[in-house]
Amino acid sequence: MSSDADTPARRAGEDEHGPAEAFSLLANEDRVGILLALGDATEFGEVRKLSFSELRRAVEVEDSGRFNYHLDQLLGTFVREDPDGYGLTYPGVLVHGAVRAGTLTDRSRVEPFDVDRPCPACGGAVEAAYRDQLLRVGCADCGTLFGKVHVPPGALGAGTDHLLRAGYGFVLRDAVVVREGICPTCGDGLRHDFVAEERAAGGRDLPGATVLHRCGGCGFFVHSTAGFVLLTHPEVVSFFADHGVDVLAGGLDEPGLTGGGDAVEVRSRDPWRVAVT
Repeated sequence: MSSDADTPARRAGEDEHGPAEAFSLLANEDRVGILLALGDATEFGEVRKLSFSELRRAVEVEDSGRFNYHLDQLLGTFVREDPDGYGLTYPGVLVHGAVRAGTLTDRSRVEPFDVDRPCPACGGAVEAAYRDQLLRVGCADCGTLFGKVHVPPGALGAGTDHLLRAGYGFVLRDAVVVREGICPTCGDGLRHDFVAEERAAGGRDLPGATVLHRCGGCGFFVHSTAGFVLLTHPEVVSFFADHGVDVLAGGLDEPGLTGGGDAVEVRSRDPWRVAVT
């Protein structure tokens, strides 16, 4: 039986909006302009609050009454008013970042390109591609997928090598919280389950064990190899470092690090016991 201390109370604020209403607040160019102006207001690396007149000049709205109306619609949800001026709430910060990063609108694509790594399953060519803001790395010959991760479109401007490093960085970031049983999307708890899988790759059966991580709150789920679950464990990172390998500086183009295929030995399935080399 859980106590109040075990389960935090979730209380809706008096001005809390439903999803449809919250998104409708952004369906106006002046309101988006307000969010961008507040998010862009920095000085010496610190966020600076803007007065009513400063904010109106930044958004370039001459009609004070119209501007006041749109600002008032955002207050409490995306904008807060303090004694020293106006600033963004954290949801406002998220919207500002998504707009500036192009996360909501960018549809850039990168056609498949060779990453100069042999596939550990069949020896074929490993390639990467970017579409719908997802970076996929896999074998062009046997179809084995080594990684799929959301990468913001801002990573595209620095070339394909940076794109691969960015993808691996986001995978590592999520791997740490997933290993700790925390959903990287909503912060709720995750359930971890082994999923028995016989994967056919180039006509060769690869015995292995896939781990399914799933959230009962937001519906987030992700599959990983048993080896990748352990990749960010402090003892594993330290072991590799002692042997001159920086695991955290690897990449999705180095599929051997994920501990799949022949590196996994399923010793028991009831209960599950897996050895990873």
